[in-house]
Amino acid sequence: MKLFFAILLSTVCSFCFGQSKADSYNISIVFLPSFSSPSKLLIKNTADSTFIDLTIQRKQGRNLIISDAAFVKKEDLAPLTDFLKAYDFPIKGKADTMAVHKGSFFKGDTTTIYELYTGADGVNVYGLLDQNDAIRKFAFWTPQKGSDNHKLVDILFAIMDSGLKKRESRTYIKALKAYFN
Repeated sequence: MKLFFAILLSTVCSFCFGQSKADSYNISIVFLPSFSSPSKLLIKNTADSTFIDLTIQRKQGRNLIISDAAFVKKEDLAPLTDFLKAYDFPIKGKADTMAVHKGSFFKGDTTTIYELYTGADGVNVYGLLDQNDAIRKFAFWTPQKGSDNHKLVDILFAIMDSGLKKRESRTYIKALKAYFN
């Protein structure tokens, strides 16, 4: 009986006093637009705090233009936390995969056929999630509306909108957001 109450008490305490380790993470996202300066977004989500930092640099990463950081509300990161649980962490470069089909040849051999979305102008996005002592990477190029990658970008913009207030970072975010929409 004592064991039952000990387990019950620890379960109640974990719900009342904090976030599970699974919901704590650090994620860094690099935006490399062909039309503007590169930037890096850092998001730190722990049981105690949620913090974001956007750093914008001149082309080639030589000079810092702006750094804007803020603590944000836990609920502002909830959509990202939920999204990351189901995200497939694709690695794609200047061509973004729109569809995948199985194809077969004359004697039953099969192949995978990829339909690609390509272009010369766009934004490369590279990310790294550090969660539960595991690193997961993703990369994509200017995602199509409705895709998981586009949903991720929308969530990231909502987080930046909720916390970052410097005029220079707001101007940069607005230009980047316009390109994705």
